[in-house]
Amino acid sequence: MIKARILKMAVGCMILVTSSLLAAEENAIADSGSDSSTPPEAQQVLQRCEGRVMSSSSIDRIDHLIYFAPDLESGMDDIEKLLGVRPIVGGHHPDYGTHNALLAFGPTTYLEIIAADPDLPAPSRGKLFAEYEADGPRLLTWVMREENIDSVASFATAAGVDMGAITPGKRQKSDGSFVSWKASDPYAMHFDGPIPFMISWGDTPHPATSAPLGGCLLDLTFEHPSPDDVKTALAALGVQFEISKADQVRLVATIKTANGVVQLK
Repeated sequence: MIKARILKMAVGCMILVTSSLLAAEENAIADSGSDSSTPPEAQQVLQRCEGRVMSSSSIDRIDHLIYFAPDLESGMDDIEKLLGVRPIVGGHHPDYGTHNALLAFGPTTYLEIIAADPDLPAPSRGKLFAEYEADGPRLLTWVMREENIDSVASFATAAGVDMGAITPGKRQKSDGSFVSWKASDPYAMHFDGPIPFMISWGDTPHPATSAPLGGCLLDLTFEHPSPDDVKTALAALGVQFEISKADQVRLVATIKTANGVVQLK
């Protein structure tokens, strides 16, 4: 009965978000333009990404992936070694005690490398993702783009997946300016990674448009000891991904780069 209720609500959730999702992606693609400094090979990857963004699969709901590292520089090194492009430093998250670096996967999708910021004090709930530091660097979780964030969070919470409070957030860029957003609670790490938190950028330009292009995100899959429970929780958000049973939790992103297809785990 619980699964049936979640699936029924998920249908309503998908209807609610489809029009705003497509509109937001169309605007982002139109605004992104073409960067003449990007090599021709990377431009071809970007063109493929733009075509994929307009599909209707759940991968198009991915705003960004989160790669968690013990320190930012080593995380950037990991990604540069794998993808062949070095991420750029993003800025600081005073509310979370972290800082980040970014690499684009298209005009509306990117990779965020995140680590505890030694120059920031720990917030009252501790630094974000601190409980995963002992596990080493890895693709930890993902973030779902959702302009109807309040309504979808209500759907999910009613279906038993508590997304936490929807609150404004911000980070300070290296030039002193701020990037702002509205998001569900990133500390609510259901199932240790496969269930995302949600974000709405509002009028803020999407961060992917100002980050170097690292490739095109082709797929995201999950491994988890309880795959059926994860599928049910994802259905409450109106998305579905391939999930296989495994002893350990793992996210696997398949990425098309200028040098071939690679996997980030």
